[in-house]
Amino acid sequence: MRTTVIYIKAFFIFLSISIGSQAQEVSTTITPLGSPINTKKYTEYAPTLSADGQVMIFQSNNNKYRVWYLYETRLGTNGKWSKPRPINAINNFGQKPRASNGFQTNFIATPHLSADGNTLYFCATFSGGMGSKDIYVSKRKSNGNWGRPRNIGAPVNTKASEDFPSISPEGDALYFARPNDKKKGTGSKKQQQTCYDLYVAKKDANTGRWQTPQKLPTGSINTGCEKCPRIQSDGLTLVFSSIRDGNTHSGDFDLYKAVLSVKETDWEQLEVVTPLNTPGFDQFATVIEPQAASGSKSAPSVYYNAQGKRTPDIFSASPLPTMLRLQKVINTSGKVIAKSKTSSLTYVANNTTLKVYLLEADRADKPYLLKTIKVDEATGGFALPLRFGYNYLLEASAGEDYEVTQKRLALKDWTSLEYALKTPLILIKKEKAISNEAMIAKNNTNTSTTTPSSNAISSAQKTLLINPKTGEIISLAELQKRARKGLAVSNGVSGAGQTMVTSPSKASKKGTLPTRGEILAAYPEYEMFDGKQQQVASSSAQNRKPNKQKLKLALTRLQFPHLRFAYKSSELSSQSKAYLENILGLLKTSPKATLQIDAHTDHTGTWSSNMRLSEKRAQVVKAFLVQKGIAEGRLMTKAYGEGKPLVWRTDTTSQEKNRRVEVRFLK
Repeated sequence: MRTTVIYIKAFFIFLSISIGSQAQEVSTTITPLGSPINTKKYTEYAPTLSADGQVMIFQSNNNKYRVWYLYETRLGTNGKWSKPRPINAINNFGQKPRASNGFQTNFIATPHLSADGNTLYFCATFSGGMGSKDIYVSKRKSNGNWGRPRNIGAPVNTKASEDFPSISPEGDALYFARPNDKKKGTGSKKQQQTCYDLYVAKKDANTGRWQTPQKLPTGSINTGCEKCPRIQSDGLTLVFSSIRDGNTHSGDFDLYKAVLSVKETDWEQLEVVTPLNTPGFDQFATVIEPQAASGSKSAPSVYYNAQGKRTPDIFSASPLPTMLRLQKVINTSGKVIAKSKTSSLTYVANNTTLKVYLLEADRADKPYLLKTIKVDEATGGFALPLRFGYNYLLEASAGEDYEVTQKRLALKDWTSLEYALKTPLILIKKEKAISNEAMIAKNNTNTSTTTPSSNAISSAQKTLLINPKTGEIISLAELQKRARKGLAVSNGVSGAGQTMVTSPSKASKKGTLPTRGEILAAYPEYEMFDGKQQQVASSSAQNRKPNKQKLKLALTRLQFPHLRFAYKSSELSSQSKAYLENILGLLKTSPKATLQIDAHTDHTGTWSSNMRLSEKRAQVVKAFLVQKGIAEGRLMTKAYGEGKPLVWRTDTTSQEKNRRVEVRFLK
């Protein structure tokens, strides 16, 4: 007990005296946050803040069960933090404390908040996980509450243990730690502390899926005993904790800092953060530079964890030590559009990509490729965080049909941290020369054998069938795909569980699609749908005029397939257009009917970006119908973002199902 008192006294002497003498270039004051954040008998741990410093989340055992829960607090206009409130959507997700389990719950810990404050990563031991401890993510809902936690899955999570997640401001890089004793599946020990290795996982720009994590460099970042990586809001500065030989303090975890090189291939400017390190542990540092995040003139500061008088507490340090100043990043935005040489009409070309090159003074003839991104398929827009003080080359392309276009950027003279390109990058569509022989062949080709383009609507896509009992509608093209899978089965059973009625010769021809007659024979629960629902009100209604009341009831029973979208896309597919053409016919034959359009996304990206994307998808569907003559007042839209997934799993097939628009007629 006497040793503890001496230790605490030494700690506060260190706080009040040592800082100024060890860092002459800045006088840093370290202050415990106090009430209502820090408490006397509970632990406050792993603080994480939004980039503007207005939202803080941390873990604490400040509850009657003394278990680890996550709490959220906000900075008021008076400069004081609000009373922390538990994040119930996460805290109550797993095992609940009760007498039967000894009032225990799942381990929930080490949260990290995205720069915009709307995405939260953390580790937990929820049932059904992949290992002893997994990384989970939760997104903030439109009402401000947090959504259902989701295991981020493989390849980040493994049978081992993943801990201390930290998400980059763009959401495309996830830093975390794994125990470094692979044989035991636990961390090795140093100075009686558990040691970890630090990793980073990058997100695939095309699929939005996490790629195989890579261990951070050995010798600079990983030296044998690290933990608590925190990538800062510039996406370049990494602050982490480490126990290293030659530490000037007690041998506990100290804060270190490194900066990602401009080529993003290695780490540089490695330094021990002497102004903040105390005789005890120091970890979970978040740098706040308000002027870089929100234009505020308040002084930059840093929040982190250290030992308090009785328990671990959260501290702030201000002004910010020079070594922790974030890198200057210019948020560069622009558009890539396309046009033909003979027309002034512009549009966004399919599969438009943008390559970002670094132009080095000594290698101007050999640009260094930094990254490749896809532009927004609806607007052609893009946003790039680029480092101040360097020259770049932007190169836009959209396949062989378009000429490549380039633009140079010199980010050396601007003082603003936002820069929008004044003119878009324009892709010029190539004019294809057609020989006389090719022209004759084209004119003599039977249209029934011509392969349609990806944007063309085929006859099979236009032809709809309906199940009168359920109201389900499906295109002939999609049933052909379903039946084709059935033909691949040796016993000839189709995907619907019906025997496929087809000749052996047709079934044996690889790639042959079943005819309409074969489909109707294979799926007797379906019948042709003529777009006027005469079959919906009654299966024998073909020879009668439809009753208006029955027609209205039939409309609300219709179950149209979901309109599917590509990753991060708001462009309608040919099949979606075919479905909308039929819905258009229903709207025209029922002038008082109204249509509900609900748009959704998968879970990749931030909550706010997914809300914007779902809004675009809803508006694209609405615009299609309005352009065909339907009054806007008859079309109701609602964007859900990622808030209502069909499937909670993270595999590619499940995410494809979640990228959808649902349409239904209202009563």
